[in-house]
Amino acid sequence: MQFALLLHNRLAAAKILCTTKAARRAKLTMEDCMATVEPTPVEVAPVVIAAPVVAPVVAPAPVSTTEVYVITPDHISVEVTATKAQVLAAKKRVVHKVVHKPCPAPAQEK
Repeated sequence: MQFALLLHNRLAAAKILCTTKAARRAKLTMEDCMATVEPTPVEVAPVVIAAPVVAPVVAPAPVSTTEVYVITPDHISVEVTATKAQVLAAKKRVVHKVVHKPCPAPAQEK
């Protein structure tokens, strides 16, 4: 019954309550069970949360200044050549296995 109340299903909670042995012995009706399941409103006081105080952060001044020079090299061209063994190793050879099946021959008359 607790799960039905937690799901805010008063009808299901009342039906569960009316099917108990104690409720049947007391001969409770569905209206009696619905009356016992009435939720009581709960008043919740509003919670006031104070705004957080932010402390100012002062960044320290840099001690020394360092100058950065970017040196770009002239255009460099590189030619790469591969050996025959490297070229053959890079190629993947695909071998297809051929399966020959005999063709069914028509029956010959004797």
